[in-house]
Amino acid sequence: MSLRRPIIAAIAALALTAGPAQAQFDPRLLNLLRGGIQLFQGLNFSNLNPNQEVQLGRQMNQQMLSQRFRPNRDRILVAYVNDVGQRLAAESDRPDLPWQFQVVDSREINAFATMGGYVYITTGMLGFLSNEAELAGVLAHEIGHIEGRHLPQRLGQSYLQQAGLSALGVDSDRFTQVAVDLALNRPNSRSAEFDADARGLRIMERAGYAPAGLISVMNKLAGLGNNGITFLSTHPDSRERARALTAQLNGDRNRMNQGFGLDDWTYRQQVLARL
Repeated sequence: MSLRRPIIAAIAALALTAGPAQAQFDPRLLNLLRGGIQLFQGLNFSNLNPNQEVQLGRQMNQQMLSQRFRPNRDRILVAYVNDVGQRLAAESDRPDLPWQFQVVDSREINAFATMGGYVYITTGMLGFLSNEAELAGVLAHEIGHIEGRHLPQRLGQSYLQQAGLSALGVDSDRFTQVAVDLALNRPNSRSAEFDADARGLRIMERAGYAPAGLISVMNKLAGLGNNGITFLSTHPDSRERARALTAQLNGDRNRMNQGFGLDDWTYRQQVLARL
């Protein structure tokens, strides 16, 4: 139900005590998400605490899986992807989030993350990959987005732009729709994508995966051209990203291949055979 209640006295009572340029997110605002939010223009969602991020991520997840994607029902496949993701997430800078790694049925070659630990990968992307190190690279990149709080940093201004609002009332359903659209269809900045790559590579090494997996994915994507692939249309040039990742490893090929996950045969048996 849409609630628009621009009651200035009520907003003042929510203790947004700083000026617009310094406004902090008050925890009580999150409780209004279920029916309607009262916001000031310029609210900075990068100040969300972890619990608020998780609740917003959960609301986005409900809409994502009810309106946009169908979750894959192969329990073995889903468990495999989740195991890889959990191993990586434990080595991130935000291991305490309730991480969820979900496989969704789609021919699109795509993977994406929202916030609060929610990461998604399509069956199309799983079929595109060759080994577990490549899978780990894709998931680690998405973990990097959540670790870096990239979506919350973009969310407030994007809502105001897309919903055309400068008033105080915020529609809960519309807010979630904008957040989902932002995660799925709106490119991150170049700096955010390269930051997620760098974070992902670090996470992979911590978890024991061969960093070559992420570089290999970039090179394979570069070979596809654009061809309407969502992942490519919302990300910077893959060749440039592969070069940046190689530079991060100082061009050390021994380091690139140090770790596990490069066995193509095992991946074919555990993933490709189930698609």
